[in-house]
Amino acid sequence: MSVKVPALVLAVTAAVAIGGCARSADTPGGSPSSDMSLPDAVASTGSPAPTDDVSRARADAVTVIAKKLLAKVQMPPGSAIIDAPTTGPLRGPAEWPGSDDLIDVSRVWKASGTMESVLSYLQAHTPNGMTLSGSATGGSDAVATLQYSGAAAGLLDQGAALLITEAPDPAGGVDIRADVEDIWRPVRTTAETVPASVTGATIVRKTNQFVSPPPTTTTLNIDAATARRVADMLNALSTEAGFMSAGPGPSTVMAVAFAGGDGPLVFTTNDVQAVVSVTADGRDQPMLADATPVFRYLDSLFGVVDSPAPVPTPPAPSLPSVHFACPPPGWSPLTATPQELQKYGFPPRPTGSPGVDRAWVDAMSHVKVPTCLSSTAPLPTSS
Repeated sequence: MSVKVPALVLAVTAAVAIGGCARSADTPGGSPSSDMSLPDAVASTGSPAPTDDVSRARADAVTVIAKKLLAKVQMPPGSAIIDAPTTGPLRGPAEWPGSDDLIDVSRVWKASGTMESVLSYLQAHTPNGMTLSGSATGGSDAVATLQYSGAAAGLLDQGAALLITEAPDPAGGVDIRADVEDIWRPVRTTAETVPASVTGATIVRKTNQFVSPPPTTTTLNIDAATARRVADMLNALSTEAGFMSAGPGPSTVMAVAFAGGDGPLVFTTNDVQAVVSVTADGRDQPMLADATPVFRYLDSLFGVVDSPAPVPTPPAPSLPSVHFACPPPGWSPLTATPQELQKYGFPPRPTGSPGVDRAWVDAMSHVKVPTCLSSTAPLPTSS
């Protein structure tokens, strides 16, 4: 679960790109790049990079997954691989998930023809197993972006997404950048595993977070058998690959503190974000994912019956282009008001646990704020 920086806000990861100097190479027309070791697949990892052997191995494995998907991308006949530009709209990915555990594998081509003809070719040659989930065109850089999804999440990763962005080449023709973005799941720590020796737990439930007077708080002490059932549900969760909050925060928050373990172990979840934040002996641990069943079970202990989750609807084949105002020189999302974040197309600062806020601050610290030569007045929304 992650929220991405809008397409008109270009950002690059703060890691050093892995790979040698770019070389030109023709991509056979009408077929994908079958060789995973094709030159110029530049891989970047989030910051900080993984340091322990298990995490490095996991990040490397997800990089291989991303490279395999990139090899399926099919370019127009005669396209040539080129160096990634250092300026302009293709200097970085069109969108950037806010996660330290990001893997981005990219390659840039130059194709002949017009923007329209290249875009038509790309839309007609969707990689096997992927679905076009969004598109955007226009903006001051006159770029077009296609977004594909369909790669299933696994034990190691969130599930890769593919972004293809095209822009006019100043010397003629069209430059195309393809990014495969995936997020590797952090390794779950021993400290956030509830031991079998628990003798009970205390659940604190806070509701009506957005009303005044202060929210209602209810406390429930559960016995050892119920505590172990909650523990089994929490112990079965995998880590959350990447998370940022967007939109209204949670209305109901529940914290579970277990008794009988080696030290304070607290799990916090809510009715909106389907994640669990964890502290062990006061130290933050990796977040846990897919927590909706846990939240519903905890709610049931308070006599609350939650409605089933709505059945997801298929994504629309394309999304309208949305233009945002250009921020003034020196503007930073870290010091902006909520109104400015909305005006300039940045995700709102989240409310919730400190770990969620730190993820937002980290993501916004890496964002490249665009500069505009024209007026900063908002552009009209087009479709």
